[in-house]
Amino acid sequence: ILEEGIPSSWVVDLICADDTPNYSMTCDLLRWLFVESELNLVGFAYKHDLHMLSTYIGQEIAISPKYIDLQLLAAHQMMEEEDISSLPGLKSSCDHFLKFGAGAEKNWRDY
Repeated sequence: ILEEGIPSSWVVDLICADDTPNYSMTCDLLRWLFVESELNLVGFAYKHDLHMLSTYIGQEIAISPKYIDLQLLAAHQMMEEEDISSLPGLKSSCDHFLKFGAGAEKNWRDY
């Protein structure tokens, strides 16, 4: 989502009771974002999340090419560079894309 030409992102906290005033607004936002909009959305191993979001908004969210899965992208690129036997985890994917390790001397908050 661009705001004055600058990329921006949203974090939506779904931990709320179904009877709160924000529930309907949150469902409307998620429905627009995942079902109605043409935006490309980036996630990490998101298929389970889409199922949970579908349940939350009461509408099926179909798998679509507009969803970019960083785990699959990292795996594809890593297979070209090295021999991997399973899908990379979040740490390995971050290491691959950011080209630095996340060892014990680093704190995840630094990233």
